[in-house]
Amino acid sequence: MAVAVAVPATRERLERETAGGADLTIEVRASQWRWEYTYLDAMGERRFGFVSAGATPDEAVAGIVRKDDTYLRAVDRPLVIPARRKVRLLVTSDDVLHAFWMPDLGVRADAVPGAFRTVWVIADTPGTYRGQCAAFCGERHGFMPAVVEVRSAEAFEDWQRDAAATLVAEARVGARAGAAGGARAGARSGARAGAGA
Repeated sequence: MAVAVAVPATRERLERETAGGADLTIEVRASQWRWEYTYLDAMGERRFGFVSAGATPDEAVAGIVRKDDTYLRAVDRPLVIPARRKVRLLVTSDDVLHAFWMPDLGVRADAVPGAFRTVWVIADTPGTYRGQCAAFCGERHGFMPAVVEVRSAEAFEDWQRDAAATLVAEARVGARAGAAGGARAGARSGARAGAGA
């Protein structure tokens, strides 16, 4: 009986842990108290990315409104991955020790500043999976949920195409606004310097 259980379990574990053949690679970067997900191409270059933060309303935290079943477990943007595909997660941190924990997917990886931990995920069933940071990371540790949305391969491809176009466009607009703001600030400081001369 033990052998009958051990053989398929070992085969699945080896398939998950084998380094080659990732269908998708995502960098998971922790920062107090949010996650940043960056989807990488086959060469390890950034394709698109976004920040995911807790989305529990302040009114629920304060007890003004009723707490639902996603209390402290909801995010504004979930990580989206395809079902039945091998996904490699490169987990790291910007500040303190965190841990990316998704119990129903069998994933827990320490997020260590300056280092990358590699974990593999093959999610068999589409759906929404909830987890959180599993390492005490400061006063708002309890407000750092993680949500993974697993979609069929076709639905994932549609989402990825739309997300890449939308998020890249948002990044360009943000970069232009930042550059324009920097130019205006430089002009103001130059005007002040000139006025003081």
